[in-house]
Amino acid sequence: MLNPLAYNHRTHRRILAVDGHIGFVGGAGLAYAWDGHAEDSNRWRDTMYEVSGPVVRQLQESFNDNWQELTHQHLEGKTYFSKLSSMGALTAHSVLGSLKKKPDTIGSSFLLALRAAKHSIVIFHAYFIPNRAIEKAILEARQRGVRVEILIPGMHSDMPICRAVTVPLLKRLMSAGLRSMNSSRT
Repeated sequence: MLNPLAYNHRTHRRILAVDGHIGFVGGAGLAYAWDGHAEDSNRWRDTMYEVSGPVVRQLQESFNDNWQELTHQHLEGKTYFSKLSSMGALTAHSVLGSLKKKPDTIGSSFLLALRAAKHSIVIFHAYFIPNRAIEKAILEARQRGVRVEILIPGMHSDMPICRAVTVPLLKRLMSAGLRSMNSSRT
């Protein structure tokens, strides 16, 4: 039976793990609309990151979470999960968001990261409408001398209402010394 209250039960996780060693996370628009650089309303732009090291296991576990929900099978063992060594000087952590299982893990982790930042914060978000706690943490980071940059969509977005809400917020944040950039070339 269809439940009209569960119509939005979907995932926006865009994860690719290759042989358990290299991971890709972020936007992965694979349709015609992502074939450009946001030059008009029919062309969108997304960003994906390549990662390696232990964070790949976390990405695999995120996939495993969805796989188990759909198939009732838990993937495990060396076939799926290779031993991973640290790579490079940066530390990465993947946060699994699933309101059905854990309320607001992403928001809480985001808030903790903002409060712990010492040098720089770069936020790249298609729908940047932070709650008051996040906005306050961003402003507090700026007051501590942390460089803050926010990259948002340009004039073309699939959710125009977000721009109407985000622009006044960005004006407040920019008056506090934040940098904002449009992700489109227009």
